Amino acid sequence: MLHWTTSPYLLRALKDDPCNADRITKPPRIGSDVWLGSAVIVLRDSVIGDGAVIGAGSIVKGTVPPYEVWAGAPARKIKNRFTTSDEKSKAEEAFSAALNQLNLDPEKWSVKGIPSL
Repeated sequence: MLHWTTSPYLLRALKDDPCNADRITKPPRIGSDVWLGSAVIVLRDSVIGDGAVIGAGSIVKGTVPPYEVWAGAPARKIKNRFTTSDEKSKAEEAFSAALNQLNLDPEKWSVKGIPSL
């Protein structure tokens, strides 16, 4: 099947244009157990740590540390997700238990017994 496009961004990416290479090689990284609200925009090369919460309509650029609540455009820290380290460790244990119950390998994020692609 033949597809046509007039998008200059896609044409540059298809032609390996160096001015567009960072759009492909620097995707955002989103950790485990992250909650993203509706219409959140995560810009390229951003990092969202494990257990973070991002409010609806936020624009994330840069690094969001683990277990923090961020919101706004641009996104800023609102508060910590947990008030004590005990609550944080309980949440981490619950998430690990859920992964074990689902039979998922947290290192590879693939179902055990099925080779990854």
